[in-house]
Amino acid sequence: MAFVDNDGAATLAPLSQERIVAALERDKIIYAYDSDNDLAAGWEHGGFFFLIGGESDEYLRVQGRWYASLSTDRLGEAIQACNEWNIHTIWPKTYAVANDVNEVVIMTEHSVDYEHGVTDAQISQHIACAISTGTQFFEYLNETFPQEWEAYQVQAEAQAIAVAEAQAVAEAEADARYNFKGDSDRPEEDLTRPDSLALPEPPFHDSSYQPQAEEDDSRKSED
Repeated sequence: MAFVDNDGAATLAPLSQERIVAALERDKIIYAYDSDNDLAAGWEHGGFFFLIGGESDEYLRVQGRWYASLSTDRLGEAIQACNEWNIHTIWPKTYAVANDVNEVVIMTEHSVDYEHGVTDAQISQHIACAISTGTQFFEYLNETFPQEWEAYQVQAEAQAIAVAEAQAVAEAEADARYNFKGDSDRPEEDLTRPDSLALPEPPFHDSSYQPQAEEDDSRKSED
């Protein structure tokens, strides 16, 4: 995508959230907006945020977070794991921080300044690189901290069961409230039914789906 300025020269279109959304949809990436109106998508081992910033919204930052966490007394181990990755690979940048609930969270980041504009292909390439290399890093963390990853999986499964049970209860209560006898008797669309009682599942992609970067192996090694 390009614009033509006053002197007739072609210039690249500026970065925008709308163009990021278009790139996600082109690549069939399921996304949602969080409470801060930031774009987010979930994968099997971690989630990603697609953020823009700068004085003119000129830089694109794709930030990822591993789903599992460590206790604060293991911050040093987390930093060491990140350093080991950063020494041997170019993408993504990784780091570990202790949050305000006494957890160590491990993050990824891939940022580029597009002050002079950006093509659609560059946006897609940026997103593909961040996700493909980020998921590789998350898999590395699963192997480095297997107990923490297993604990997360157990917790996530329990939460999924609880959500499913809550949804079933909410649907049963709604059916009883509106005297529904079964699916065959339900109207095709009932705008009065309180569907908000059942929360939708978050966007999710398994590790087998990756947006395609231009190169087959988007994880660059310095070895």
